[in-house]
Amino acid sequence: MRRRKGLRVSTNLWKRRKKKAKIDLNLKEMSLDDLEAQLRLAHSAYQKAKRDHVALQEAFWDTFDPKVRDRLKCHEQARNLGRMARAINGKLDSLQVGVVEHEGSLCDTKEWIEEVLLPVNKAKVHSSEDTDFLTSPLVKEFGCQGNEQIENAVLQVSCVPPPLASRYSKLFLKHCVAPLGLPSSDDNVSTADHCKDWKRAKERTSGGQSRITFAMYKAEATDPVLAALDASQQSMGYATGFSFPRWQQGLDIQLLKRSGKIGTTSLRTISCTEPDQNMNNKKIGRDVMWNGERAKALAWDNLGDRKGMKAVEVDQNWTLANDHIRGWRARAVIISNDAKGCFDRIAHVVAILALRRLGIPAPAGHNVHDHNHPTDAALHQNGLRRIGTILRP
Repeated sequence: MRRRKGLRVSTNLWKRRKKKAKIDLNLKEMSLDDLEAQLRLAHSAYQKAKRDHVALQEAFWDTFDPKVRDRLKCHEQARNLGRMARAINGKLDSLQVGVVEHEGSLCDTKEWIEEVLLPVNKAKVHSSEDTDFLTSPLVKEFGCQGNEQIENAVLQVSCVPPPLASRYSKLFLKHCVAPLGLPSSDDNVSTADHCKDWKRAKERTSGGQSRITFAMYKAEATDPVLAALDASQQSMGYATGFSFPRWQQGLDIQLLKRSGKIGTTSLRTISCTEPDQNMNNKKIGRDVMWNGERAKALAWDNLGDRKGMKAVEVDQNWTLANDHIRGWRARAVIISNDAKGCFDRIAHVVAILALRRLGIPAPAGHNVHDHNHPTDAALHQNGLRRIGTILRP
């Protein structure tokens, strides 16, 4: 109808939508009045189907295998619970940061916001520098970004911690011993796995500073030659530890933790990385979880992202425990500890040991942290430039 009226129409989009909706009507021979009648019928059918969307959705799920059907139902149930939780907590509002409050003043210009956020973000980046593995004596043994020889000794129970090391760092090293019989993960990314992963990726996910988008990789994954090229580039970083220059630059984004909280210390800082680096990190995460399952080395209360378990079961367990306490009228102490800046407090050496303990190859483990911990000089040189991209329209 828009095309008949002389308006601008994307014919390719039109063809794709028509094919996806399985419309076989010969529209060229229909008059404008007939098209308008068909549109009214379509609106009427849509409103009728919308009223019965739950039953129609369940009928559609029943066309799949029982395993796939159950998975789709679980995902839809989790989405519904998430929508209700966000509506109750007021998290449906936009998280875009346009104004920042600092010392009683409202910073509403790009330059002013960058000026007040730079020291805050700098403190986050350097907040782990007073931890055990980044101070003497452990920093002399492991270095700031890991020492493969010492790490191998820790994994093989042949490392003796320095006498002056803290009690908790010694306990941590004691539990970093690799489980017996756990094979190392594959140190390459096959073309088939590459295509499978990018097929599941969301096109609208934000990329890094290079402006290479997720949509580009999803499109290239459909071409055998380009998919093989991209898979080889990902394998290079995973198998050898090579870090592309664009992987070493992060794009810091400011988001609201809670609606209406616009103070400089109340914002959440996230770093957008390159799409292929992001996919490599996802592979590391999957391999770690799978190896942890095989070795039975995961914490008993770690229920998220595990087969047959759900993170929502944590809340269910807490509810049952509270009911049990009330039923017995017992004394109890409940501690809900929100660790301040927990991700900013992770030292690279600790993350590397935790990954390598569960079979991640050494090059891949050392490659994860290349862009996350700039030195003071590097931060002063590029910190303002990185933060300067936060609020660009």
